[in-house]
Amino acid sequence: MLANQLYGLSAISLTYALSYYGLIPERVTTLTSITNKRRKFFQTLIGIFNYYYYLYLEKYAVGIELHSFIKQQSFLIASPEKSLCDQIYLFDKDYPLNNKKEMENYLFHNLRIDEKLLRKFSLKNLHEVITYYKDGP
Repeated sequence: MLANQLYGLSAISLTYALSYYGLIPERVTTLTSITNKRRKFFQTLIGIFNYYYYLYLEKYAVGIELHSFIKQQSFLIASPEKSLCDQIYLFDKDYPLNNKKEMENYLFHNLRIDEKLLRKFSLKNLHEVITYYKDGP
C-alpha cells in the first residue's frame, strides 16, 4: 500500500512482483513499481522504493490488478503476465529472444522462473499485455 501511496499513480511490478507471485526464487528487497510518471527512487526507514516509467497510460494500465491483504486495505500490482512483460520491456529487451531456445534460456536460466507457475499463465492476459507492448513506447 505504501508503495502505491508514496508515488501515485503506480503499481508494484518487475522483480518484486515476480518474487511476490513465487515465479523467481530470489527474495527481492527493493520494492519495484511502474508508473506513467517520471522515474523516482525513495530510500526510507521502511524500505527502498524504485519507480520506473512508461510513456503511455494505456501501456501502464493494462494488466494492473487490485489485491487486498486485509479487509479495506488494497494495493495495485501487475498481474504475473504483465510483471514478466514489464521486466522484458524495461530491462531485458536487448536479450536475444528470437526463438524458443533463447526464450527458454532467458526464462529458466537467466530469470530462473518456476516452470510450473509459468504454465499457469493466462494466455488471454499475456496476449492482451503483449498487444500493447508491440506498438513501441
